[in-house]
Amino acid sequence: ASHPEPLEEGEVPENLIEEIPEPAAIVTEGKNEEMDIHFWTFENGATVYFKKTDFRSDEILVRAARPGGSSVLDTDDLYNATLATRTVFNSGLGPWSRSQLQRFNADKVMSLNFSIGGTHTDLMGSTSPRNLRAFFETLHLVMEDPQSTDEGFSSNIASYRSFLINQHNDPNNYFFNRMSEIISKDNERRRSMRMEDLEDICKVRGFEIFQSSFDCANDWNFFFVGNADMDVLKDYTARYIGTLSTCEDPSEIVVHPIEFEREELFHLLYKGQEERAMGSGRFQGEFEYTDRNSKILGIANAVSNILLRERIREELGGVYFIRMFGGANRFTNTFEIGFMYGSEPDKMEMLMDESLLVLTNIRDNGLPAGYLDRVREQQLQTRRLDLQENRYWVQGIRNAVLFEEDFESMSYEELEAFWETVTEDEVQAMLQKVINDEKMIGLILYPEYMK
Repeated sequence: ASHPEPLEEGEVPENLIEEIPEPAAIVTEGKNEEMDIHFWTFENGATVYFKKTDFRSDEILVRAARPGGSSVLDTDDLYNATLATRTVFNSGLGPWSRSQLQRFNADKVMSLNFSIGGTHTDLMGSTSPRNLRAFFETLHLVMEDPQSTDEGFSSNIASYRSFLINQHNDPNNYFFNRMSEIISKDNERRRSMRMEDLEDICKVRGFEIFQSSFDCANDWNFFFVGNADMDVLKDYTARYIGTLSTCEDPSEIVVHPIEFEREELFHLLYKGQEERAMGSGRFQGEFEYTDRNSKILGIANAVSNILLRERIREELGGVYFIRMFGGANRFTNTFEIGFMYGSEPDKMEMLMDESLLVLTNIRDNGLPAGYLDRVREQQLQTRRLDLQENRYWVQGIRNAVLFEEDFESMSYEELEAFWETVTEDEVQAMLQKVINDEKMIGLILYPEYMK
């Protein structure tokens, strides 16, 4: 792509790419009739999925992903990858500086973010139909001509430094970071960034990682959902996605096994001045990942959530919040779930014991009558509402393609049919697999003065 003449720093570009690229040829196309999803692939291997909706006249949501993410990197490079996307964001694209791009975007309804995640490299954005050209030009430049300036790098390091200081001083963040370190037994791939890690961040290496993550169209799938005209979208994708560079070696997710051997099962942490505390009980271990097992685990979590809220919050009072969290990981065949609550410091241990009682009770004695139906109703009601949301569709189509699932699994009918087959015994059997009170890791965060 050729760029217009560089402007003075203060000026605003008319278009980011002056000469519109010639459209690439579509080599295959098809449609899923049932869910009304179109897809087409270009010579460079990039594939586009599109579902037209009219939920919002001014909205087109965009996701794009490529397998690999930071899983393909050595441990030493993880934080370089974390900061690389932000450095590009702060530096500019093509001949345009960050401030020129900000002014270019000021009157437009569009956004585009990019990240290098654990298993995928991702683009996330949105645009209104009238800003499609600007959106595609930005997307094209992110992948073909990103910049990494000294200024963009140093402002990134500075803002990350203050972010880390705030995180360290904030009791909630401190709690979550310590929790993940304890749980993952200081697994280097899973711990949070620390201040001293900033010293090792290399601008040049970060930019190499960014380029190798984004410059390879043949591994990318692009997902568009919303009020776009299909012919217009085909034309734009042919010009700005079909013309992206390709590379020889496809990228694949590298699975890094997770080990769960615990020495200490109970941890007390101290941080902050406020008269409040947080607690969490966590369970983890090996898990045979299937779509069904994962869904049943989700249902077990949802039933537990209702029972915990009723017993701990409504009957006993005294918690600000309590909730279940977690799920199964399809790549490592492991699960991590748990409960978390916030309360006054003097109630913490009693609430920990009571919460565990709720969970071991349904594990040992089965679900109380009616609770499975409540979760079923919740899930079906949520699905009814989700089907009217672009966000649900774009995320669902993305996940179906990346994880090789059927588009039909997003439908109301399929969820209803699945629920016909769910039994209380199956949910209880799942609780028996995952609620192991002998190996539960408990954490309580108290204010510093209680140390």
